[in-house]
Amino acid sequence: MRVLTALMNVSLVLAQLSGMVNQYSPVMSFPGPGQVEVLDPTLFAPGDRILVYQAKGATIATTNNSTYGTIINLGGAGLFEFANIQSISGATLLLNCPLTRPFGDPTTDAIQVVKVSYHTTDVSVDGQVYAQPWDGKSGGLVVIETEGTLTLNADIKVSGQGFRGGVRSQNQNNGSCGSGDPDLFRDTTWFGPADMWAGNKGEGIANWPSNQHFAHRGKLANGGGGGNLHNCGGGGGGNYGAGGQGGWTTCACVANIYAYLIQSPVGRGGEALGGFLAPSDPRLFFGGGGGGGQQNNGEGGHGGNGGGIILLRAARLVSNPGAALVAEGTTSSHNLGPNCANANTASSGNDGAGGGGAGGSIAIYCPTFTGTLPISAQGARGQHASWETCPCIGTPDHGPGGGGSGGFVAFSEAALPPNVSLSLGGGLNGQERTPRNENANGCNNSGNSNCIPPGSARFDRGATPGDPGGTLLNLAWTPVSPCPLALLRLVAWETHMDPAGRVTHPYKLQSDFPLTEIALDIRPLAAKQTPYHLTFPPTLEGTLTYSLPAPGTYEVTFSVRSPEGPTRLLARKLITWEVPFLLEGQTLRLQASEAEPFALYDALGRLLAQGSLYPTQPLTLDLSAYPSGLYLLRLGQRAYPLRLAP
Repeated sequence: MRVLTALMNVSLVLAQLSGMVNQYSPVMSFPGPGQVEVLDPTLFAPGDRILVYQAKGATIATTNNSTYGTIINLGGAGLFEFANIQSISGATLLLNCPLTRPFGDPTTDAIQVVKVSYHTTDVSVDGQVYAQPWDGKSGGLVVIETEGTLTLNADIKVSGQGFRGGVRSQNQNNGSCGSGDPDLFRDTTWFGPADMWAGNKGEGIANWPSNQHFAHRGKLANGGGGGNLHNCGGGGGGNYGAGGQGGWTTCACVANIYAYLIQSPVGRGGEALGGFLAPSDPRLFFGGGGGGGQQNNGEGGHGGNGGGIILLRAARLVSNPGAALVAEGTTSSHNLGPNCANANTASSGNDGAGGGGAGGSIAIYCPTFTGTLPISAQGARGQHASWETCPCIGTPDHGPGGGGSGGFVAFSEAALPPNVSLSLGGGLNGQERTPRNENANGCNNSGNSNCIPPGSARFDRGATPGDPGGTLLNLAWTPVSPCPLALLRLVAWETHMDPAGRVTHPYKLQSDFPLTEIALDIRPLAAKQTPYHLTFPPTLEGTLTYSLPAPGTYEVTFSVRSPEGPTRLLARKLITWEVPFLLEGQTLRLQASEAEPFALYDALGRLLAQGSLYPTQPLTLDLSAYPSGLYLLRLGQRAYPLRLAP
């Protein structure tokens, strides 16, 4: 005869996130109220939680003067709204409520649908989470929602995944300053086509008005302007603050006249967007891209990318050491090809450098914070020019890039949460690393003239840092989620197990919509054991019962299905079925999970055997000397009846 009993351990397993947790598709049109046509409907399913986000749509001044790129009307740039998919018809998502925010034209304003990483229970970030980089149509956002606790064990990082930096000018061999006519280099061109003469503008919340506006010094809303003509640096991208301007041309190009030098047509920094922000009208912006530098020796620098967007909602946010939210701008590190700055690819060589990208945006809807949470949306440094490895015998006299501005962080609460530390500084400007007559890095270049007075200006060459970022409090929720979220919640889920491995799960659900099925998936953690799937009637309260095939540890998931939606995972837990003793014939085998005493009694209560059990020392008792009948085995504080067969 064989008698088994069991010890049961139960532990909850959170939904665990890492890598890219969202999916993205450009919006093609809005066919009707509550309808969104997307490029790739296969990414979505009925019941999905989505975010509609508009990246562009601002109107800018286009006059060929210093006002170029100034924002006239913000339009729908930065708008976002949550919704739920009720059904899908072809490429059209039919939503459970009409959208209420004034989104623009999907054909011009870069509107996308993001599949939200949505959870009804606790969730943890256990490996770095990031976005699909912005490609001009979609990507750039990490969006996570949970009705429970969001625990950060690793970073959520979208640095450089926002608006793209402008590329350097196409010029490779021409465009030197020639005669040194200073009037030629007080260039008044603020926009023009991508060509050999000027770096491209960094990307921003406004579109390029036409292909005649890709390049030159004017900002593109919060995108930095490109450096004009000979070796001017690109401007930094903007977000909450303005980006810094790029660095000046070479002294020889202005006949070594300092008064003309400071009028160099450098890339202007991207415009500040902080003045357009209001808590009642929530908007989030990608960090502006830095402008590209001008080159004539094939050694110019590209602009850096802006930071992306992090959008979180949770009942509680727990941050553990080593985890952070990061949406920083970046300094371009493109491999620029053979040049004197190869030892530092985040630098131009003997040409104009690119501007730094601006920090991105982070919004957190959460009333309770636990732990210390570092948050960074810093702007990036502008590129250096003529890095230390450039030869001293060259002509190091080139414009560095402007710094990108800091981004912003918005909270739903009225005060900054405790133990949250913010890094929102603007990026430093780049520098000319081997300026003439400064003995920089061992390079005197004393044979070359320098029209800049001695000192720090020879290193900065007019390039400036980006402005710092900022914060926003009392961020409104109703405008971005006007349709009530359908309730589906697992209120209770208990676990009990009998000695033979029979499991019962009393449970209780709350749901605003009908359910068609409750499902349990039981996955053994031991190798070579087969998982299995169980389904049950969709009652809101009851008990689910099944038997485990063998002792061991199992992962059990609780899911439901609705008539119009996919399977929704509500909870996950680990259960362990341990066998502390085994009676086979007249042999009793004992195995403890922890050190504990044991004792064996007959039916009259007389002690027959006693001792101590240890986890690594199984014990075998020969009971052949005892008559058949009832006995009592005590393990620690637990008692089990045994019956010896004749």
